[in-house]
Amino acid sequence: MKSHRFAVLGLAGLTLWMAPARADLTWEHSGQLRLTKFKQPVMKFKVFTNLTPSRHRMMFQYVVNPTALGGMGGMMGGPKEMQAFGASLGVPIFALAQMGGAEPNPLQGSVAMVQRFDDGQFIAYASLPGKYVSEPIQDMLTKYRFDPWKKMAPKLSQNEPPVLTQEQRARLGAEVRAAIAPYTGRVWKTYFRELSEKRTIAGMEGHGYRLTMLFNTENPFAGAGRWVRVAMEWWVAGELPGDEDVAKLREAALKTIGRDYKSSTSMWLNETPRVMWEMLPEEIHQAAYTLFPPPDAATDSAEFKRANMPLTMTLTISLPPGLREQTGDIVAELNLVRRSTDALPERVFEAPPGYKRVPLEDIMKQFEEAAKSAKPPIPGM
Repeated sequence: MKSHRFAVLGLAGLTLWMAPARADLTWEHSGQLRLTKFKQPVMKFKVFTNLTPSRHRMMFQYVVNPTALGGMGGMMGGPKEMQAFGASLGVPIFALAQMGGAEPNPLQGSVAMVQRFDDGQFIAYASLPGKYVSEPIQDMLTKYRFDPWKKMAPKLSQNEPPVLTQEQRARLGAEVRAAIAPYTGRVWKTYFRELSEKRTIAGMEGHGYRLTMLFNTENPFAGAGRWVRVAMEWWVAGELPGDEDVAKLREAALKTIGRDYKSSTSMWLNETPRVMWEMLPEEIHQAAYTLFPPPDAATDSAEFKRANMPLTMTLTISLPPGLREQTGDIVAELNLVRRSTDALPERVFEAPPGYKRVPLEDIMKQFEEAAKSAKPPIPGM
């Protein structure tokens, strides 16, 4: 499916929206995903965020415990089914794993994405097959730009789609949100607040926040409903040495990609995710902007400086009674292990030694092939 190209281009622009990382810094977090009915976590993982004023790497290492999956294990199928399904969704871990060679173990490995704005290079690699892709960012933005109108309406392909202003997106999203509020109030309730107390975590003072969401899983117009509760609590660091340099990375990304990058020739596809974001409840925006700045925030603004990496974060999902009896609550935890301002060596922003380079075009073909045959590894779907 050519739409996977649209997803790949979205990765290249990730820094424009989610830029909580800091220049000349290393943030190392550890975490786990667990079901409270089981002693062992379903998955343990680490997240490494490294950057300089012009380079950014995010690496995710994971180990999945199949035993802790319990009754859910049968839903996922075997390694091949997991790889095919992941590739069909455009997940780079599984897509690279499909690229031939010895069959990997999809339950353990690492994946990373590197953006080098000083030399305009994008790199992604996965440990499963020991392979990586490396492409110039600008070439990737043009060569793999999704064009839905090429055959359907060639005239639309020839004209550059217009771009809404952030003010227009916010207004349109607010209008839609107000129009559907009578219905959404029956199926989704959100509550957000800043916690009054402060905590010192890993020697850093943190500000706490709590977001609670309730989702009605039954007919919203019949009875009291059957609600799933999702609760998040996190603590964000205040200003720290090195934080002032984040603007350099932001500006480097803007210079390379542009503020309103267009991942396709369709105004509909380009603007829909941005407008849908503006449609979300205001509490979601308030919570999110403690972790990453608003899209139009100036780098010297209070909104930009307020956003930062979490020192600790806990997500708890309380399922309906029937499912909860089998698994308990679903809990995801993330905790800061280390924050360093040491200079980063060149190798951090390169593919690991011994990894084999594969063309991004081969990865795109792999997506298309996997999408043709794969189906969600869930019974009945």
